[in-house]
Amino acid sequence: MAGEEEKADLAFQKMRKYGAQLLTLSGKLVSPAINPVKKEIGLRLTQNDIPKFQLTSWPDIPFPGEKCYESVEHFLRSFEKVIYSAALDIQELELSLRTNS
Repeated sequence: MAGEEEKADLAFQKMRKYGAQLLTLSGKLVSPAINPVKKEIGLRLTQNDIPKFQLTSWPDIPFPGEKCYESVEHFLRSFEKVIYSAALDIQELELSLRTNS
């Protein structure tokens, strides 16, 4: 039983670590250097349009009043929908963020 609790604690710590990394990335998503892939189509993104990474299982919610997600996969699906609605390519967006940070 104790081994299972340790495994669960380790998994939770890793999830919190990755969650913190996603929070950092979600704060950097809107950058003036981001160019839409298809300029003739797409919506303009603002900071408020980007989903904030927070899970319902977390004891502390970093963005009260914002949507909480059941899983990382659920958050990523929502994130992709927002990025694609603005006609942005996720790989290009990632490269742009890496070079500007």
